[in-house]
Amino acid sequence: MKTIFLFTCIASLAIVHPNFAQTSKSQTATRSTTRKEKSATEADRLAKARRAQAVSLLTALASDAASFDDLAFRTRSLIHIADLLWDVDADQARILLGRAWDTTALLEPNHEDPAPFRDEVLKLAAKHDPHLVEKFLADQAKEANEKSGDNSDEKSATTDNNWWSLPDALEQRLRVAENFLETGDTKRAVEFGEPLLNNITISTVEFVSQVRDRDEALADRLYAKMLAFASQRSPLDPRRLSMLSSYLFTPGSYVTPDGSTSPAQPLPVPNSDPALRLRFFEIAAGALIQPMTAAEPEQTQTESIIRYSVGQRLLPFFERYAPPTLTASLRAQMEMLETVVGDQARAQEKESRGEGFDAEQEGTQRSLLDQIERAKTAAERDALYVQLALRALQKNDDKARDYADKIDDSDLRKRTRSWVDWRLARRAIEQKKFERALSLERTAELSHIQRVWLLTQVAKLTAQSDRDEAVLLINKATAEVERIENSDPDRPRGFFAIANALRAIEATRAWEAAFDAVKAANSIDTFTGEDSKLKSSLHTGTAIFMANDFAPDFAISGIFSKLSKADPDRTIDLARGFQRAQPRAVATIAIATALLKPD
Repeated sequence: MKTIFLFTCIASLAIVHPNFAQTSKSQTATRSTTRKEKSATEADRLAKARRAQAVSLLTALASDAASFDDLAFRTRSLIHIADLLWDVDADQARILLGRAWDTTALLEPNHEDPAPFRDEVLKLAAKHDPHLVEKFLADQAKEANEKSGDNSDEKSATTDNNWWSLPDALEQRLRVAENFLETGDTKRAVEFGEPLLNNITISTVEFVSQVRDRDEALADRLYAKMLAFASQRSPLDPRRLSMLSSYLFTPGSYVTPDGSTSPAQPLPVPNSDPALRLRFFEIAAGALIQPMTAAEPEQTQTESIIRYSVGQRLLPFFERYAPPTLTASLRAQMEMLETVVGDQARAQEKESRGEGFDAEQEGTQRSLLDQIERAKTAAERDALYVQLALRALQKNDDKARDYADKIDDSDLRKRTRSWVDWRLARRAIEQKKFERALSLERTAELSHIQRVWLLTQVAKLTAQSDRDEAVLLINKATAEVERIENSDPDRPRGFFAIANALRAIEATRAWEAAFDAVKAANSIDTFTGEDSKLKSSLHTGTAIFMANDFAPDFAISGIFSKLSKADPDRTIDLARGFQRAQPRAVATIAIATALLKPD
C-alpha cells in the first residue's frame, strides 16, 4: 500500500504542477501590471502636482511684476509668463499679454525703445491668438494717429524719406507676417503683409523675396502688385527702382542713398517670369528717361546724379534681359547724364560697383610686408602688423599671434594679442581641439572670465573620457573665478558656468557652486542673470572690432532649469535666495518652464 500511495502522490503532483505554474505566472503578470499601473498613476499624480506648482510660481510672479521698477524687465517677464500659462489658462495668459503690451507704452518716455518688446508681444500673440495681433496693432495705430493728429489709414502711408523700413507700427505688422512665414503659415503671412506692399522699401521687397522661397507664383503676384503701385507714382524716385530690382536680379542685395546691404553669400539670379521683368524695365525706363522736373539748379544736379547712379547699376540688366529699344534709350540717357554729373559722381558710382579696387591685390600678405619695410614711423608699422594679424586670424593661423607680438606699442600689442588669442581659443573649442585650447589657455592673453569659459567647456566635453582631468580643470576654473572682484558681475557668472560643468561630474558640488553663484549675485546691484554673452573688442585707433559670443552657461536660466529637473523643491529654495527681484524672477521662470515642459 505504501508503494502504491507514494506513486499516487507523485503522479498527482506531476499532474497538478503545470496548472500551478500557469497560475503562478498569471499572478506574477497581474502583480507586474498592477505595479506599472500604480507607477503610471504615481507619475501622473507627480506631473500634475508639478504643473500646479509651476502655475503657482508663475501666478505669484505675475503679481510681483507690477512692482518691478525696470519697465523693460517687467514687460519681458509678463511675456514669458503669458507664454508658459497659455496652455494651462489661456484667459489669464491673454490678460498678462495685454498688460505687457500696455507696459510697452511706458517705455519710450523712459528712453527705452518699445519696438523690440512690441515685436515680442506680437510674435507671441500671433503664435496663440492672431486676433490679438489686430487688436494690438489697431491700438498702436490709434495712438500714433492721436500723436500726429492724422486720422488716415496707416496701411497706405507713404515712406518717401525712409529707404529701409516702414513706420514703426507698419514695420511691426510686417515682422508679424515674417514670423508666420518662418512657422510655415504662408497664407496668414500674406494676409498681414500684402496690405503694406504699396510702400517700396527694403523691408517690403525683402518680404516678397522671402515669400518666393515658399511659393514662387504667389510672390510674383505680390511683386506685380508692387510694380503696379510704382507705376502710379509720378515721379517715381529712381532709388525705389533700385530696391525693386533686387527681387528680380540681386536678392538680398540693395543699394541705397547711404550705402548698400548684401547677403553673407552671393545669391543666384532668380529665373524670373519674362513678362514680370519686361514690366519692370518699362517702368524703370519711364522713370529714368523722362524729362527733368523744373527745379533749382542744385536740386536738378542732385536728381541727375541719382538717375545716373541708378541707371548705371541697372544698365547691365537691361543689356542682358530688356528689349533692344529700351536698352538703347537708357544707354543714350546715361551718356547724356555723364556729361552733367561730374567726375566725383562718376568715380563714386564706379566704386559702388566695385570697379577700380582690387582687394586681393592690395590686401595680400606680401603687399603688407612690403609696406612694413617702407614704413617711416612705428605707428605705421604697428597698423600694418595689426592688419597682418587680423588677416592671419581669418585663416585660423597661429601666425596671427606672431604678428601681434611684433607691434611696438605695448598697449596696442596687448589689446591685439588678447583679441587674437580669444578668437583662436573659441575656434579650438568649436573644432573640439582640446589640447590646442588648453595650450592657448596657458599662454594666451585672456581675461579671468574667458579662462573660466574655456576651462569649463573643455571639462564638459572631456568628462566622459577622463573624469579626473575634468575635475582638475574645474578646480582650475574655480580658482580663476576666485580671482574676480566681488563687485564684478563676472564672478556669479563664472560660478554658474562651473555649476553647469559639474552637473555631469560631481552633482553635489554643482549645487554648492550654484549656491556660491547666488551668494555672489547678491553682492552686485547690477547683476540680472540674463547675460549669456561674452563681449570682446579691439580698438586699433582707426577701427573698432566687436564680438558678442554666445555663452549660455553664464546665464541663470540654463542651470536653474537643469537643477529643477533633478530636485524642483531644492531649486525653488535656491531661487528664493536671490535678494533682488530680477535674478529671482529669471530663476523662477526657468524653473516653471522645466516643470511645465519637462521634455
